[in-house]
Amino acid sequence: MGWFRSNKVFPGAEELLASLLKLSRRMDALEEDMDATRDRLNKRVQRLNVREQDIERREAAVESEATSEPSGEEASSPQNGGRLLSPRQAAIQQSILRRRAGLTQ
Repeated sequence: MGWFRSNKVFPGAEELLASLLKLSRRMDALEEDMDATRDRLNKRVQRLNVREQDIERREAAVESEATSEPSGEEASSPQNGGRLLSPRQAAIQQSILRRRAGLTQ
């Protein structure tokens, strides 16, 4: 005869035991949910790391292309105001825009 087997010794023992078992099951379920959430979070962090590495690779490729471009009037530089078009290309573009607007030279 155990201590909690008899209602005479402790009248709420069965209810307490049932409540304890219920809490134990709920805690196990919460731990499983937490593990699943942690796994999903880890996968997303890994995806973000891969994207970050990809972006860094692309930026490095763009920088290497920028340094390998000819440094003539075609290149964007502080001398031409950082424009993407050279002065000659800008003049051609302006003449095209004037023609489209109906203004002739």
